[in-house]
Amino acid sequence: MKNLKATYFLLLAMIPMVFAGCDSLFDTGDTEAVYEGPTVVAFFPLQQVGRVSQDNVALEVQLIGEQRSSAVEVTIAVDGSSTAVSGTHFTLPSTTVTIAPNTSIVNVPVNLIEGSISSGEVDLFLNITGASGDVEASENLKQARVIIRP
Repeated sequence: MKNLKATYFLLLAMIPMVFAGCDSLFDTGDTEAVYEGPTVVAFFPLQQVGRVSQDNVALEVQLIGEQRSSAVEVTIAVDGSSTAVSGTHFTLPSTTVTIAPNTSIVNVPVNLIEGSISSGEVDLFLNITGASGDVEASENLKQARVIIRP
């Protein structure tokens, strides 16, 4: 019985040492990762549903990378493959948005025109076509889709 107690004590004493020795086995990427790629701008979300009864949809343009000490101007354009028509289904208050200095996000409002659709849906595709300074549009995240429904 005495040997059994000594064995349990030894096992309990070894457990913290086992976990301390495995530190490099555990992924710390989620807490210690730093983005090291080029600074880009991107839409979020990439797809959203808007109802004309809502009057408004907001997408975000996000700065991915280090924040800038000066404003970043981002240019947005309606893609030619859109079935939604500007002035009929929606309006964009502006085709440029500004990410303020030392921030990472700006909202892009899309005003939906009430009563413009009675059934079905139309698609609005927006593209980020440029940004100021050395910031570029993310190749994979530069287009957003707004599905406009009644």
